[in-house]
Amino acid sequence: NEGGDEGVGKKDEDTRSDESDLFPRQTELVWPGLSSKGVFGMSDIEYEENLYKQHEEIGKTSLGRSQRQRVFDKDRLTYASEVDRRIAKAESLLQSNELDKALRILEDVHRRFPRRTDALDKMAEIKLETGRPDQAREILEKSIEIAPATSHEKWLTYAQLLSGEQAASAYREGIRLGVIDLKKKENVVTIHMRAKKNPRAALVVEAKDDLIDLRRQLSSAHCSLVEIYLSDELRNKTKSKKRAWDSIDEALKLAPQSYEAHYTKASYFFVHGNHTAAKEWMYEAFHLWEDADPNEPPTPFSLLNGVKLGLEVRLLQCCRKVLDHLIGTLNIESGEVWHLSAQCSYLMREFEKAYYEMLKAMQVLEKELEDDGKDEDTVNLLQDVTEWIEETKIKHPEVQSIRLCSTESGPNASDIDDDQAH
Repeated sequence: NEGGDEGVGKKDEDTRSDESDLFPRQTELVWPGLSSKGVFGMSDIEYEENLYKQHEEIGKTSLGRSQRQRVFDKDRLTYASEVDRRIAKAESLLQSNELDKALRILEDVHRRFPRRTDALDKMAEIKLETGRPDQAREILEKSIEIAPATSHEKWLTYAQLLSGEQAASAYREGIRLGVIDLKKKENVVTIHMRAKKNPRAALVVEAKDDLIDLRRQLSSAHCSLVEIYLSDELRNKTKSKKRAWDSIDEALKLAPQSYEAHYTKASYFFVHGNHTAAKEWMYEAFHLWEDADPNEPPTPFSLLNGVKLGLEVRLLQCCRKVLDHLIGTLNIESGEVWHLSAQCSYLMREFEKAYYEMLKAMQVLEKELEDDGKDEDTVNLLQDVTEWIEETKIKHPEVQSIRLCSTESGPNASDIDDDQAH
């Protein structure tokens, strides 16, 4: 027995000394069945099966079970990092707007690693960017089925593709998971703040920026939830009014200087008939927009919603500033924007300017229908614009001589151009 023990000990010692030869570096390790394309030549299941076989074969005459497992885990981690690199590459392409290339990479990753939900989530993002919401919804549902609690963001995106109570439920789940993530990030900031070493200062700034971004995101989610509660479908339900008010409170707590949160509170008051309070909160929202961080401005969509409400409560000067910003600074060529600008000008009794802007609205809406096909909302808006133009010709005959300055308008055009109109 003693001789046997000595033999085993000697064998283990020899094994340890030759370990570097038995297990070369990752780049030199040849996996059975691996194609010339590298780790993406097989699926994740095929990879693990082949890796187990190779390590067990080597381990029969060399390393013990625990040592084999450590090497296996290390190789598997290296393999997973290759997948992470591919997903990071896709994200980089996504940020540089190379959507097709990014999608091809993500589809390849998903084909071989169907349970990697981060790839699915980014695929859904691209589908949305390229106008395929039905495909995005299907992908997100698959991601949620695989791993429902890995990301609050996919729930918030999924909610945008739903309506009514389904959308509200998705927003609530996204907010719940986001709050958990928020607490974790707050703990990270606290840990870095308590550290005495100066190098941690950069980490504090980064962690705080992440925290601010998440707070804004959750505040915006609460605002979207309020819009659902105020919709015709849910407005009259028993708990909708209280839930909407609670979400407004949360939105303002998370982002006290948020234009969107103030607009949402103004909208809440307007829907419930308190137009005085609605005007006060919308006025504050417009001032927050003027003072907003240029790196985090309100979206044009939210500004347009603010203008619609501002016109209702007669904040005409504020609406004029926003519309001039959208048309003049952001160069947004939208039939809806021109239509709202014309409404604002008319309410300010600038009839010729309003008429010109309605002509612009009609021109842009016709082009939108030509380029994008018939959309019910666009068709209805074009009909409203056309009727308004005919009515205004009768009420204010002085506008009838106004024409658009455009090469498409023919030889009778150019009575008034864009610069003169504004």
